Formats: sequence, structure tokens, C-alpha cells
Amino acid sequence: MAFDSLKDLLPGAMNRGHIAEQVAIARALEGANRALEGALPSGRDGDARAMSLKDGVIMIACLNAPAMRLISRIEREVVASALKEAPKNDIRGIRVRLVQRISAAGDMLE
Repeated sequence: MAFDSLKDLLPGAMNRGHIAEQVAIARALEGANRALEGALPSGRDGDARAMSLKDGVIMIACLNAPAMRLISRIEREVVASALKEAPKNDIRGIRVRLVQRISAAGDMLE
């Protein structure tokens, strides 16, 4: 009986469970959030967070209008940072949405 190494089994298991796609989305959102944190003023880095990636568009939740305007101006940087983390993702742009609060779990609350 032959045993395969875990290193050899993992890529196939990730593809079968569609986990690879979810991991790529999470990495892209992490990259987008890194760009947001770098662009927002000191102490205001919690004013915006990349929440989802669907159909090539990153949804970003913002707590206030000044953050929304700033993020709209740095769209290219946010997309580039997301693509740097997950280059195989199809990311074409961002959508910014004003919300009342962003929960610790990452849920947008309108």
C-alpha cells in the first residue's frame, strides 16, 4: 500500500472543495485592506474595510463620507494591492458603500 505525502494531496483537496477560490478572495481582501489602512489618516484606519469580492468588484464599507471620497480617489491602488496578493483573481474595480458600523466579524450594518 502506497501513501502519498500531505504536500501532494493538499492542492487537489483544495480544488475539490473550492477552497482555493475562497482563499484567493480572502487574500485579495487582505491586500485591499492593507492599501486602505495605508491611505487613511492615522487613527482613522478603521473607517473603511474591504468586505467582499464578487463579479470582479471589491465591496468596501465606509463609516463616513470623507473616507468614501478618499477611497474613490485611490481605487487603482486598492485594486493593485488586491491583485498583488491574489494575481489570478479577476478584479476590475471597487464599490464603496456608506454604513453605520462595521462589526468585528466584518459584517456591514446599514
